[in-house]
Amino acid sequence: MEGLAFPVDYCIDLALVPAEKAKAQVQRKKNELVDQADQYDARPTGMPSTLLDAARDLGELDSRLSRTSIEVEVQSVTVLSVWAARAADCDARARALAALLAGADYRAVRPAGLQEALFTLGLPGTVRPPTLREFVQHQVSEDWAMNGALTLTEAGDPNGMLLGFDQDTGTTRPVLLNIADAPKADASASFAVSGDPGGGKSALLKLLTQSAVDRGGRAICIDRTPLREWATFARSAAPGRCQIIDAAAAGVSIDPLRMFPGTAQGAHYALSYLTLQLGIGPMTAAGGVLHRAVEEAAHSAAPSMHQVLDHLKTMASGGDGARTEAAATLVDLMRIVASNPLAQMVFDPILPPVRLEQDLDSDLIVITTAGLTLPPGEALAHPEVLRQQPLEALIGRAVLYLIAALARQTAFADPSRFCAIAADELWWLTNSAEGTALISEILHDGRKHNAGLFAGAQDEKELGPDRGLFAYRALARTQDHKIARRGLEFIGLDPTDSELLRIVTTDLSPLRNQSRKGEMLLTAPRGNTCRVKVAIPRLPRIQAGITTTPGQHPTPAAVDRPSAETAKEQVQ
Repeated sequence: MEGLAFPVDYCIDLALVPAEKAKAQVQRKKNELVDQADQYDARPTGMPSTLLDAARDLGELDSRLSRTSIEVEVQSVTVLSVWAARAADCDARARALAALLAGADYRAVRPAGLQEALFTLGLPGTVRPPTLREFVQHQVSEDWAMNGALTLTEAGDPNGMLLGFDQDTGTTRPVLLNIADAPKADASASFAVSGDPGGGKSALLKLLTQSAVDRGGRAICIDRTPLREWATFARSAAPGRCQIIDAAAAGVSIDPLRMFPGTAQGAHYALSYLTLQLGIGPMTAAGGVLHRAVEEAAHSAAPSMHQVLDHLKTMASGGDGARTEAAATLVDLMRIVASNPLAQMVFDPILPPVRLEQDLDSDLIVITTAGLTLPPGEALAHPEVLRQQPLEALIGRAVLYLIAALARQTAFADPSRFCAIAADELWWLTNSAEGTALISEILHDGRKHNAGLFAGAQDEKELGPDRGLFAYRALARTQDHKIARRGLEFIGLDPTDSELLRIVTTDLSPLRNQSRKGEMLLTAPRGNTCRVKVAIPRLPRIQAGITTTPGQHPTPAAVDRPSAETAKEQVQ
């Protein structure tokens, strides 16, 4: 009935009869059938076949009631009600409902003169009128339960933000999500969406992020796009409550030893960044030398990456030996990186460091990284190819890890307030061991710190090896059949189902059909999956920058290019 274009109310009046009493009623009906059979024997036409069918049904019912003493007979009257503003429309709906039931081999009766009695049966305190006895259905409890009565197709969460509308029903039914409340219910607050470009992933992530902020939480977004689309959206959607930090402009320092002075976190992030940046293993001879230099710098009076370089220089001038040679090699590599303008935000000791309590206190924080390039995905899988990549790409990869670590540390700082970390196209982080470990930490420990990860990818494999920990999952249009099958399995559906595969590849947000933009498959932590059409609120502040369709908005790169002086911006 949920597939109809109009709502239907239902009322089921039940009477449970114990097995012994039901068997006595069955025996009485059998005796009545015997009397009827004797009467029909006197007629030339003989006994009708309906009596034989009734006798067979009574025999089966008697047999099943005798199997166990706890069996009961369910005597039910089911009333379905439709309504409309005009009598003609109401009659048309009733006919459509009867036709639908007839197609499923169910018979619906519209008794004349009993409409009022049927309607009042659903009112509280109403007793079943004797006139409705002719509509009673007799079934054992097993058969009645197999009818699937009182079941429904639920979607999303019981309350929360309006994400969109359910497309699995003919009526307008909202789909709500309350991701920020998931940690309080001992569930993960992480959300992942995969799909082709243009399928609505970025718009969905922005909508979820803004909802978290509007409902009293915080959000930290890492914006890798050259257009700085997240920065544009933040300025429009949260004026006065957002903060834009341009990492590539080197207006502030993200040196972990200066951001977290005297803490184990600072030394940990510094060592992970340097091993990733310099391409050395932490358990090698060079890794051991680097670890010692980082520890000495972290415990110095003014810890910084510049201090790490100074300690390595001291170790390199200490004489001959393998450790001295390793230190000298590390000095040369760090000088190459530190002299590049893209690494100034890490190695320049003059820049003011970012402070979590002072600089990252806004509701919506966007860290833009436009200008930082990444190695191609093929190079990330082959270390020998990765070493041949341009220096700018290697710096970009390592700095983005450091920015993600900063976002994680900020999100975990205040467990009393929900914080979302938004990262679209997550492959740039999950393609490195350090980045994968960081994502794993957020997914495993985010609930304890009242934080969650909002991630997007074009292939669910790009979400990392711990993608099974995402509690909320969505699948947008995916035209590649192989990737679509993986996406169906990711959201808990059968990847071998040909109809589901057709829906994902061709019938979700069909191309050149503007009226169906935003269609996705959504799975919530309660295990319910639905087809939802995401609805963007009709608020100018949100609509102004939520989509990325070319030509719909001015190019931020042309009208709002940040400089070093405005690298850290607090929008007033």
